[in-house]
Amino acid sequence: MSGENAGEIIIDYEKMGHKIQVYKVEKKVEVVKDGAIIARTDKALLLYEDGHNPVYYIPKKEIPEDFLQPTDRKTTCPYKGKASYYDLKTGKETSRDSVWQYLDSNEEFSEIRDYVAFYPNSIDHINIV
Repeated sequence: MSGENAGEIIIDYEKMGHKIQVYKVEKKVEVVKDGAIIARTDKALLLYEDGHNPVYYIPKKEIPEDFLQPTDRKTTCPYKGKASYYDLKTGKETSRDSVWQYLDSNEEFSEIRDYVAFYPNSIDHINIV
């Protein structure tokens, strides 16, 4: 299930036939929006979940505060827990509710609490360097 950039597995979860695995990423990860790098980290995680595309999670503390504006949106995943959302603000535009964080995660997913993830259509791309 792991990809070429995935290293050590830190979460290996299965409940009622639904599998989620989270890996440390062995390379640097850059998140690019409007042609600018808004996040660069060597501490990214890669989450694989049945029925979904893989998602990179970036430590929130490594993203300049100017880019993320908290919103009132909340959702609940029966596996990971409660997610809070942020607008992604760049000089050119604001992508509404396009970044999420499991601030109130289930205990099994405590390793991702301090990380955020981006909807693919809200960023230009992710570079693996």
